[in-house]
Amino acid sequence: MEQPRRPASVAVLGSCITRDNFNSRFNPDYKRWYSCDLLQNQSSLISVMASAFSPEWVATKEFNAEGVRRIESEFDKSFLSDLVALQPDHLVIDHFGDVHLGVVEVDGVTHVTDNRWTMHHTSWYQEMADSGRLRVIDPVADADEYLALWRDAASRFADFVSRNLPDTQVIVHRGHSTSRLRLPEKPGTVGLHRARGGKRIRVEEVNPRWRALDDELAALLGAEVIDLTASEWATIDDHPWGPFHVHYEMGYYPLFLAELQRLTLQRVAPAEVVEVVNEILGVRARAASARSTDDAALLERERLRVRRLRSRLKKAEEGSRLRRAVRALRG
Repeated sequence: MEQPRRPASVAVLGSCITRDNFNSRFNPDYKRWYSCDLLQNQSSLISVMASAFSPEWVATKEFNAEGVRRIESEFDKSFLSDLVALQPDHLVIDHFGDVHLGVVEVDGVTHVTDNRWTMHHTSWYQEMADSGRLRVIDPVADADEYLALWRDAASRFADFVSRNLPDTQVIVHRGHSTSRLRLPEKPGTVGLHRARGGKRIRVEEVNPRWRALDDELAALLGAEVIDLTASEWATIDDHPWGPFHVHYEMGYYPLFLAELQRLTLQRVAPAEVVEVVNEILGVRARAASARSTDDAALLERERLRVRRLRSRLKKAEEGSRLRRAVRALRG
């Protein structure tokens, strides 16, 4: 009798755009395939690679256990040692922290992420800022200095991954910020800031910087890339965390998981199986686009193609080469 398949372990260095894909509210069946065992949430890569320290601090607002852990990890820099201990099957990285938040330099010797949702609500941050011992380095206002710091951190991180995670598949998740809100009662989309207020973000400036960081890090790491930015993904009021620039429509998350499955298969499956899977995913992406444009005829054509491709895949699954690949996946 075959042993149950072990879900692949995943570590995330990023934000909700990546972590939400491993949440049953977004992908109900993800646990069949993946276990998200380590998260460094909303951290700048500069902070991750900076020197650890142990300040005393108390929260100035209520945090749950995960919020406390996020703050502590900014100080103790434990993510790297946790990565080595875990040896995850996949490490997925997004650059939310380096695009939206930035860092503060601490006493001229180390850095933490300048996170307005966590770090700003600690006694430590307030006291250090009041005494002039923090220097904000903003990815926009201090672009040249910030990029130099990020490039140094990225180079050291790539060396760390190469030395310590030889069997981990590293994936850069290409993020983007949206300025559009989709409303169920209206065709198309409306401006997020105009409709819901909040902080205005110039996405035409933010997104090119985000893409540039993704490109550089992927090249340094020799990483795979999950890129769903060919389609416009607006935000929605019904998102579990509410409308925001990186809280995408719910159709985004199954497509991400499908892309991750494709990259997993590419490592172990025969070429003809990978070809069929890639074609199925392409059809699904076009079908999703058809839904967003209300193109019913195109949607029906793509559904028919999916059925034909599934028939081809079923025949391919009968071959011994695929059975060997499945056994390798179950490892």
